[in-house]
Amino acid sequence: MFKVVSIIKSSVYRFQFLNLYILLFILSALFVVSCEPKNEYQQRLETELSKDIRVDSLFLGYYLGMSQEEFYEHSWQLNKQEIVTGQQTIHYKLENLKSPASMEFYPQFKEGQIYQMPVEIHYDGWAPWNRDLFADSLMVDVAQLYEEKYSADFFQAIHPESQKKALIDIQGNRRISIFKRDDRILTIEFLDLTAVENNL
Repeated sequence: MFKVVSIIKSSVYRFQFLNLYILLFILSALFVVSCEPKNEYQQRLETELSKDIRVDSLFLGYYLGMSQEEFYEHSWQLNKQEIVTGQQTIHYKLENLKSPASMEFYPQFKEGQIYQMPVEIHYDGWAPWNRDLFADSLMVDVAQLYEEKYSADFFQAIHPESQKKALIDIQGNRRISIFKRDDRILTIEFLDLTAVENNL
């Protein structure tokens, strides 16, 4: 009888020790995760969103938060003035880069308002043998233009959605991302961070 009690007590002590060990392991893991330094993207994101300011300007008079009706009317006016062409995809000629380029865009709407503006740009003179007009050269060109136009302060990071290397600028609620789609085409994405859930 005494031996059985001893075995039971020993089993209880071992079980309690095991539980304590598991608890300590979990607490240690949580501590390590909480102490992990945030990357530059997360730091910039939190800093800018905490400012609680809106930066909605895009280009050609378009802006984040613009209603679908306003978008169609504004595009129609630009089309009449021959500034842009197209309907399902809007085309615009860029002359202020080192070489003439074409830009295509069409917004994404959420609750009837623009929250994202995907843009694709390529140099008109692109050719497989013309390395000077590849997308990586265009990225440098566009980044310099946007630093002047939007007072952008780009940093390099992995784009959270595409998982591609990108140049990113965050000001208030507006994120501008620039990354290569391929050797020819450069993708630029304007995004209203406040319209996206779980943006951290």
